[in-house]
Amino acid sequence: MKVPISWLKDYVDISIPIEELAERLTLAGLEVEHIEYYGVAPTGLAAIHGTAATANSARHEGLVWDREKIVIAQIVEVKPHPNAIGWC
Repeated sequence: MKVPISWLKDYVDISIPIEELAERLTLAGLEVEHIEYYGVAPTGLAAIHGTAATANSARHEGLVWDREKIVIAQIVEVKPHPNAIGWC
């Protein structure tokens, strides 16, 4: 079962790094198979501990997405294509 940290934070105050939380949950009997990061990559804590719960996070270095491939756009006008048969 995937549990977003944002959902978990609605119920409990989390003041420790996510990698440490995953390790504590595993030790308490709740298996954390891996951690998925979106956006900024995690700190090097997982590489230091090297536990099964944090093994996935050690693979990320830098950004998870390629900064050069991010495109931001704004639609300023909408008009029919000149060769279009008509609006559907």
